[in-house]
Amino acid sequence: MIAVAGLSARLLAESGRGAGIPVLALDLFGDRDTLRASRRWQGIGDAAGMRISPQALVAALKAGRRDGGLAGWVPGGGFEAEPALIERGAAAATLIGNPGWVWRRVKTPSIFFVRLSALGIPHPETRADRPPETAGWLRKCASGTGGWHVQPLDAVVDAGACDCFHQRVVPGVPMSALFLANGSEVRIVGFNRQLVGPCGDRPFVYRGVIGPVALPARLAARIGDALRALVGEFGLVGLNSLDFMANGDDFSVLEINPRPSASMALHDDAVPGGLLQAHVEACRARRLPPLALAPRDRTAIRGCETVFAQRALTLDEPAIVWLERRGWCHDIPAGAATLLPDQPICTVSADAPDADTVAGLLAIRRDAVLKTLNNFSEHSHV
Repeated sequence: MIAVAGLSARLLAESGRGAGIPVLALDLFGDRDTLRASRRWQGIGDAAGMRISPQALVAALKAGRRDGGLAGWVPGGGFEAEPALIERGAAAATLIGNPGWVWRRVKTPSIFFVRLSALGIPHPETRADRPPETAGWLRKCASGTGGWHVQPLDAVVDAGACDCFHQRVVPGVPMSALFLANGSEVRIVGFNRQLVGPCGDRPFVYRGVIGPVALPARLAARIGDALRALVGEFGLVGLNSLDFMANGDDFSVLEINPRPSASMALHDDAVPGGLLQAHVEACRARRLPPLALAPRDRTAIRGCETVFAQRALTLDEPAIVWLERRGWCHDIPAGAATLLPDQPICTVSADAPDADTVAGLLAIRRDAVLKTLNNFSEHSHV
């Protein structure tokens, strides 16, 4: 059995189920999809706080080794702020992924962007101190995730004490590359268009992803060269993603996520046996599988988008059943729940022959969820 851990373990658990790998899912939500896909589930933190509990994670891994023959564990999203937690987990059970020192290097701006410059890889102008002119600059937090931490610098009133840095805005479309690595070689699984937009008072929240999308040949080749350099520089292994801005044949690297990303939902059939199995083989045997189809030859375009509550909602059993019957709703709460504004309700998915059609379908389904659940919530208070 393999443990998969993160804020949400659903995608890794579903990939494991498809490959016949028994999974212990460790996350904050325990939604219905995750419970179906995993052999066992255990909570490792508070969903409202969106933080993983170090004590709960270590205890779950130790219990898995003691009681369930746990072979190892895979960290997913949610560990960006605490590379030390990767190390604590690795002391409790065999780590299948990038070690804590890799997370530190790629998530420390003063290291990451300096190395990009040394490698000749384009990236936005980045500085630790506040620039004298704030227009056209963003404030970001090195330990942030999901874009919640990104703000226009001229809108920041209280800088506060945090691991923040400043980055100049660059033109282009936000994109990502999902890739497998073995410490020296790289296999690009697919390129994706990211859906980024406002949520509450945060203007750059990650809302979803569409892919695979085709890139101009020259741009794809340049990103491939950059990834080979980055994998060698940082010793990346397993499934990772690169976030970048694409502008014609030019690109600008924003960050590396040294773990499986949400875009794996679009590409699990891109490699034989699925992406969790490919991740395990790349980490343990340093073996990169062949792609079932090259990214440019895959004709089914997929997308997924997180639906955030616009106001306080009460989800009762009829509302949850409605979500389950759609077929395109995921991350469905296991039981009745009360959600606050800007909290995630569920994820919607769609597929179509082109990315724009997928984006349109996602918007329609997102709005249908919000309208229907608002009605359910209003009637439950009558």
